[in-house]
Amino acid sequence: MSGFEMGAAAERRLAARRPLALDARAPVAIKRNLHEADIGADADAFARAFIATLSEPRAFGPIRIKRARGRVGQPFALGERFLGAVDLGLPAWLTERFTSDFAEIIELTPRRARYRYLDGCPMAGVSSFEITPAGDGRCRFSALFEYQELGGLGISVLSRFGLRLHDRVVAEQVAAAARSIGADILWTTFA
Repeated sequence: MSGFEMGAAAERRLAARRPLALDARAPVAIKRNLHEADIGADADAFARAFIATLSEPRAFGPIRIKRARGRVGQPFALGERFLGAVDLGLPAWLTERFTSDFAEIIELTPRRARYRYLDGCPMAGVSSFEITPAGDGRCRFSALFEYQELGGLGISVLSRFGLRLHDRVVAEQVAAAARSIGADILWTTFA
């Protein structure tokens, strides 16, 4: 088993997790975090590169995407569940329990993907990625993170480092995909 593959017990726990829904009536506000980047590449070419980058068994910063046995290295599939583990050198069971987010792909087309968060995360919400043509051999990558913290711990985690870490990981994924096809990032809102 690679460091990017879940064991059988982790897969069973992930399969049992329930989706977390945003709740406009909750005492904590729903927030939206949007970042965009213009890439010097055709939208379809960049989309293929982005999918390939996400499918690779690799870490982005301290985040390691863990997938079911047999799925590592394959393109993501509609309905697939995965976990994003912050690698702090802890044993796998501690990482899963204390430093992981859990998600499920709910929309998947060649240029758009959405995943929702599952129980065990400090927030409810959805992350969406979309790649659209921007003319003259360019495309625009958009990443929208809609989230709502669940209690004081969720607020603390996201405000202290979670949101910046999410943005950093997505920016690294975009940069890696652009490099893989020799494309430049022409403009970005990622810091």
